[in-house]
Amino acid sequence: METVSRTRATIANLIFQYASLLLAITGIVLTPLYLRFIDLKLFGAWLASGNVIGWLAMLNPGLNELLRQQVAKFYGEKNWTMLGRSIGTGWAVVTCSSLLVVFIGLLISRIVPYCFDVEAEHLKELKPCIFLASVSLALVLFSGSPGSVQQALQRSERFLVIYLFGWACGVISTVILLFKGYGLFSIPLGGIVRGTIWSVFSSLDTLYLARRKLGVSIGWSANYLFKIKGLIGATFLKVAGRVMEKSCDAFLVAIFLGVEMVPLVVFSSKLWQVAVQFSERISVAFMPGLAHLWGEGEKSRAVEIGAKVLKVTIWLVAFEVAALLFLNKTFIGLWVGDKFFAGGTFNLLMGFGIITYAYAYASGQVLFAANIIKGPALAWFARGILRVGLLIVLLKVIGIIAVPITMIASSVIILLVYLQKRISLLLNVDLMKLKRTMTIPLLVGTCLGLAGAYLVGTNTWLELVFGAVAIVLINGMVLALVDANFRAFAVSAISEMRLR
Repeated sequence: METVSRTRATIANLIFQYASLLLAITGIVLTPLYLRFIDLKLFGAWLASGNVIGWLAMLNPGLNELLRQQVAKFYGEKNWTMLGRSIGTGWAVVTCSSLLVVFIGLLISRIVPYCFDVEAEHLKELKPCIFLASVSLALVLFSGSPGSVQQALQRSERFLVIYLFGWACGVISTVILLFKGYGLFSIPLGGIVRGTIWSVFSSLDTLYLARRKLGVSIGWSANYLFKIKGLIGATFLKVAGRVMEKSCDAFLVAIFLGVEMVPLVVFSSKLWQVAVQFSERISVAFMPGLAHLWGEGEKSRAVEIGAKVLKVTIWLVAFEVAALLFLNKTFIGLWVGDKFFAGGTFNLLMGFGIITYAYAYASGQVLFAANIIKGPALAWFARGILRVGLLIVLLKVIGIIAVPITMIASSVIILLVYLQKRISLLLNVDLMKLKRTMTIPLLVGTCLGLAGAYLVGTNTWLELVFGAVAIVLINGMVLALVDANFRAFAVSAISEMRLR
């Protein structure tokens, strides 16, 4: 039976997780091209309907994330029978849910376009594009199943190659179709090309890896499915909460404020959304390794690494907040035009929003690796419900500023209060110590970002790049001076994070 290094696997997983940000970055790079070939009002309706397509992810009951945790745990326990059953059962359920996404996508493509105030000619284009987007989503969700298995088996580098190849083919396809005059169709068709490559190649490679390399027999097990039904329910609620939280802004803005306001909110939030994903990737990358440690019974080591994952997440968020408070307005002006910047107050509140979200998400991943699943999942679902409710109430009252305010309020009310208590018990850390660990770097990042925004001007892409480098370096130096934890970690970062 072939063995692997958790450290090497986690490094590969980190590379893969950050490579997955290419999708978000591609959206940023291609947006000016979209605006050149696609009518602005139609594109606003597409962005809003994209939120509805995102809701279809709730039809995937969190199996990919649960599969990653369960396979890593059984692999750590060397329970080969349950390892094969978990892979086969999870794969079967994800296949069914992906087919359901396509069916529901067909139905909503006939309904959702009529929710927006768009011309009849745009409706003819929007309806089939929504269906094609659901097919693209189904392929992505399906490909996540074999991809999760590869990560759980500590072999993320295999899916990384497949991911990059599929991403490149998808981007090339979209650009070619745009210049060929396919308009809005170019976006979902490029997604279908990407998803097909991911699904086919990752499935074949996972079968080879499990059967030939590890000698594991993959099979469906009704008993195993029945045994984990509670965990599936919990992860479904977690996924549902996250989907509601992430896929409601543009749609509700279109309904309550009009589709012309959607690009303003989406473009002003774009870099913040990338920052959120960037901070999420650390805890997601370490989760399979942590679950593997728990499976092997090395709980003290898992607790130690889990605490460091939380600290690194907070430090990373501090750098992100400093940079984006300083540079986001300039970036939007250079990217799509000043008219799409929602204002300094919106920008500041988005910073506070990702602070609360990122810490809560990282805490949930650490608990998830320790097999503490149901409580955090219920909390995340409650957060999603609360945020949607608050948005519905507040959008008409205070306008687009409700988007970051509801992100902050729902995180503080539901997640931070609950998750901090669970994390403090798991890591055996005092709550006040946890709060102090968070406060210092975030205060530094916020103050530096605001000072940079008011005292320094940047007007070109070159100045933007130099400004970003400068704020990162200054933030790092100040943190090293005032935060003993950061100073100690910076001296020995590699050995501190090693999983052995």
